[in-house]
Order: sequence, then structure tokens, then C-alpha cells
Amino acid sequence: MTKRKGEAKMQGDFQSRFVRCLAIYRRLQTSPGSVAKMAVNYGVSVRTIQRDINALTLAGYPIMPVVGKGIYKAEA
Repeated sequence: MTKRKGEAKMQGDFQSRFVRCLAIYRRLQTSPGSVAKMAVNYGVSVRTIQRDINALTLAGYPIMPVVGKGIYKAEA
């Protein structure tokens, strides 16, 4: 069974998002992080980082906003 081009791209997109989400969570476990700085570091938009943080939160990862716009931290 061969994969079509679209299926391979979707799988690659999922894998890159999954890896990025894990990296974001690990980063937030060490210290609070700015959404804008993480967007630059991962080469994506601020909105993409916000979506990733929302997805992590919905999946049960304890991520909380910190006082200040666009800063988050992982709860212990």
C-alpha cells in the first residue's frame, strides 16, 4: 500500500507539531516562556504557539498563564 503525497505531508505536519509541542512543554517546565520568543525559536507564528499551548492544555498538561501578556509556565 503506497501513500499519496497529501498523506505523507499530513503525517510530517503531525510529527513536527508533536515534537514542537513536547519541546514547548519541556521548555515551560524549566522556566516561564514568552509566546513571541518561542515562535521565533521554532520558526512559526505566535498563533501557532498559542494553538500548541491550547492543545497541550486540552490534553491535560498543566500549563498556566503568568502575569504579563503571552507568558506561560508549566505547573509542577
